[in-house]
Formats: sequence, structure tokens, C-alpha cells
Amino acid sequence: MFGTFTDRSFFESETNEMFVDKEHEKKEKDARRILADSQFVQARCLADRHGMQLQRHTDVHYTLWGPRRQWQKHIYPGNQRLYAPSRNGPFLLLPMLWTLLDVVNAAVEKIQDEATP
Repeated sequence: MFGTFTDRSFFESETNEMFVDKEHEKKEKDARRILADSQFVQARCLADRHGMQLQRHTDVHYTLWGPRRQWQKHIYPGNQRLYAPSRNGPFLLLPMLWTLLDVVNAAVEKIQDEATP
């Protein structure tokens, strides 16, 4: 009865699975960062066309400024995190797994919705 919980092979298999999951997660983060890097020029052009500014700080950190710098969103594509230091920016509707271009497209849609009467 107690053999299954004290069996060393059970704990070793759990540890190996956790290690594999972390390696897989790291590969996914790296892939999202590479995708963001490849989309940066297109996303920056789209932002510029709509009066926004997209700035790359590092390969993991981007900032999207709204028109006339009314708001900003810090974008971290690798770990799928958005941060807005001020709460006056728009709420962006994004898919579960988003890309840098998805964020800019969502901001453009929001700006266009606010501009139409």
C-alpha cells in the first residue's frame, strides 16, 4: 500500500516530466521572441500609419505609445505579458496566444472604433 508513494522511480519520473516541461516552455518563449523580432518592422510601420509609435528596447521588451503619447503599453512577447503603467490606455482584445502584430492590430482597431461617431 505505501510502496507506491515511497517508490523512488515514481518521484524520478515526476521530476523528469517537470524538467521536460520547463525545456519545452523555454523553447516556446524563444520562438515567440524570434517571431516578435521578425514582425517588428511590419508592426512599427502599421503603428506609424495610425499615429502610434512602437519602440524596441531589447529582444524581449517593446513599448507601444498611443497617439500623441496619451498612453503606453509595455509588451513582452516571450512570456506573453502586457504592462500599462497608467490605466488610461485602451483595453485590447487579444487571442490567447498573441504576437506583437496582434497587439498593434488590436490597438489600431480600438483607435478606429473610438474615432468613428
